[in-house]
Amino acid sequence: TAGLAAAATLVLLVTLRILLFDATPAPHDGWTVERVDGDVRRGALTLRAGDHIDGGDELRTGAGGRATLSLPTGHSLRIDQRTDVRLAGPDRLDLTAGAVYVDSGSAATDPVTIRTPYGDIEEVGTQFEVQVDARALRVRLREGEVVVRRDGTRHRVGAGQELEVGADGGVRRAPIELFGDPWSWVDGLVTMPDLDGESARFFLDWMARQHGWRIVFLDSATATIADRTTVSGDLRGLTPDEALRTVLPTCGLHHRLEDGDLVVEREAH
Repeated sequence: TAGLAAAATLVLLVTLRILLFDATPAPHDGWTVERVDGDVRRGALTLRAGDHIDGGDELRTGAGGRATLSLPTGHSLRIDQRTDVRLAGPDRLDLTAGAVYVDSGSAATDPVTIRTPYGDIEEVGTQFEVQVDARALRVRLREGEVVVRRDGTRHRVGAGQELEVGADGGVRRAPIELFGDPWSWVDGLVTMPDLDGESARFFLDWMARQHGWRIVFLDSATATIADRTTVSGDLRGLTPDEALRTVLPTCGLHHRLEDGDLVVEREAH
């Protein structure tokens, strides 16, 4: 009798473990919506921050509609207004109209490929924008390198360069600035991460990379302050400009922007 009771108890425990295991949701390996501004749709459904998207879904942004997504590969994807894009897989996009911006950051694993009617773009650890319309494909790089493949030909594009492939197959290259109005839609989707406990230098480096700026410390003492001062508090509800105006004065520093340079100096006493 004692043996039967023990066996029954064991069966009950095993059954409970199986039920609990089956009730645990599997981790999501799709795309996660981080931010939505305006009209962004997945088919007939309105997209919202926090939504999860599976491969194969198509997204469309209306006038003024923009979104930021995180990819399973660790990349960040920003989608401009009036864009049609299909999330073909964890590391593949099909862009038929509009513009997207990809940032591989430091956590990305597999490279992302963007397929367009004019050719495919393969990234090599970078920040870049891809724009498609009825006349051409345009690729602009802030950082790193991409390869544009069309009809068996490979075109390498580096930081500070723009490559345009026309509907007629013509290819044009031009130098570009890494900051300013041409990137305004991209910069407008920057979302502050949790930087609590990081150094002011880390904060400035992150900020500069997001906007294509170059950091200029007026002297070595200013740089030392940035290295040794720690950011405290939650900045995630602030815009980048608000974060700069909030963080730097607490470090005894202030800043100004001069033609793409983020100039940092000590506050006068």
